[in-house]
Amino acid sequence: MDIKRHFKKFYSLYIAGLILAISISRGCIRGAELGKHTTYTAGKVIKTSPMVKAGLHVDFSFKYKGRSFKNSDSYGYNNIDTSRYYLIKFSSDNPKISIINLEQKLNISNDSEIPYAGWENIPGYLLIK
Repeated sequence: MDIKRHFKKFYSLYIAGLILAISISRGCIRGAELGKHTTYTAGKVIKTSPMVKAGLHVDFSFKYKGRSFKNSDSYGYNNIDTSRYYLIKFSSDNPKISIINLEQKLNISNDSEIPYAGWENIPGYLLIK
């Protein structure tokens, strides 16, 4: 009986460690990819939903070279304007790797103002301070 309890405890710790290792490695890969092939564009928040403990789960979308991409992330923000465009940082090599900067709204009113291939550096006049 005692062996089963120890095995369950070991197995639980092993699974938790494995999940933690995968999360850390995905974050490192994401950071390295964004560092090498950084491109910027404008995107919109599609949907927000509250998380159990705190913050919001945010779904966002953007276009790059005629293709639409969707991604999601978790943030501690509560007041997100879904009608505004926000700065998106993504990998031009793999646009599925992307993050939205909810602190940086952009002075854009429609998709036609966004370049087909994004920006290497975001023009200062687009940033809302």
